[in-house]
Amino acid sequence: MLKHISAAIFLMAASFANAQVQIIESQPIGGRSSQPARSAPPADAAAQAEVFNQLQMLQQEVLELRGLVEQQSFEIRQLKQQRLDDYLDLDRRVSQLANSASSRPVTPAAGGAPDVPPISSTNSEVPADGAPADELAAYRSAIDLVLKQRDLDAGANALLRYVNDFPSGHYSANAYYWLGQIYLQKNDQEQSKRWFERMVEQYPNHQKTPEAKFKLARVYHTEGKTAEAKKLMQEVAQSDSTAAGLARDFLQQNF
Repeated sequence: MLKHISAAIFLMAASFANAQVQIIESQPIGGRSSQPARSAPPADAAAQAEVFNQLQMLQQEVLELRGLVEQQSFEIRQLKQQRLDDYLDLDRRVSQLANSASSRPVTPAAGGAPDVPPISSTNSEVPADGAPADELAAYRSAIDLVLKQRDLDAGANALLRYVNDFPSGHYSANAYYWLGQIYLQKNDQEQSKRWFERMVEQYPNHQKTPEAKFKLARVYHTEGKTAEAKKLMQEVAQSDSTAAGLARDFLQQNF
């Protein structure tokens, strides 16, 4: 739309300029004309004023449209950030519920342990799910950086240290998921894909795997890998996870 309006302004400006040009009849070279040279009558002042007013109105509309585009871009960025904030807040509340159940025996979810199990009163004690205290402390510290402090860079570094120190740890699946989520938020699709793929391959039955599949499928779709994206989306859509509805909507809109 902005291009069409700019073109219209250019054409009207050209017409306005041509309207002001006076045409002077030429005289024969080497002699006098039988009639005196005459100039064309000046352009109508009212018409010129009208053209000028229209130009000003179009320029104002272009400025307003540019402002609307910038405002919409800002609102889209805000919505994306709000979606991430809502998701992190939901995960934090689930973690708090897990902590409030510390008086009951902790039963690990299928394929992995809960995100933040209750911490024992002393560092030497081993939690009920069998995770060593130092491993639990390392994971909890990393996840707090992501969920509470919202420091994605520090959280990613802490999670990388965790998976390096505990390659077969109780929370490896969760760490893989959050690394994929963090890099996705940072628009590093290659790293995000790497960690989501690792989680899907190594922990196919984990509670967060459907969400990882959904996000991995979207990365595949962005890269043009439509067959891989459709396959993963169909798997998520057929599951009973919270991401199933999102997967069905994505399939309907893109395939």
